[in-house]
Amino acid sequence: MPLFLQDTVQSNEVGPIPLRDFIAGLALLISVVNSIVVFYRSPKYLKRLEREKEANSRRVNVFKTLMATRGAKLSYRHVEALNSIDLEFLGDEYANVITARDNYYDNLSHLEHEHDSSFVLTWAERNNSLLATLLHEMGKVLNYKHSLVDI
Repeated sequence: MPLFLQDTVQSNEVGPIPLRDFIAGLALLISVVNSIVVFYRSPKYLKRLEREKEANSRRVNVFKTLMATRGAKLSYRHVEALNSIDLEFLGDEYANVITARDNYYDNLSHLEHEHDSSFVLTWAERNNSLLATLLHEMGKVLNYKHSLVDI
């Protein structure tokens, strides 16, 4: 029998496990369990990260389209980007964007006094202001540093 095994084999005493051995065994157990968890969860985590990255890319695209077409509010791209807000900005963290969009939509649908030129001018100014607010809110949640004056 090898010399290093003689002490453990010949000893019939059962005693407490030394703290150092207990900690080493516990660390080994934790590392094995952690490896298994990481192995099974990492593909799901990577897929979730990719989905979030794609969703953020779509939100940025909507924002950039609205910024690029803010001078052509009747263009197809502008209207399409406005309609995409419902799909791309879901969740509580985008509540300010949805509120700003709702305010903008409300103003768009309240051009009742078309014959009154002063009302139309006031309506158009408010419309521009509400669009700027919408773009500002979108920029904030997408980490763009634009002020309302810049927009």
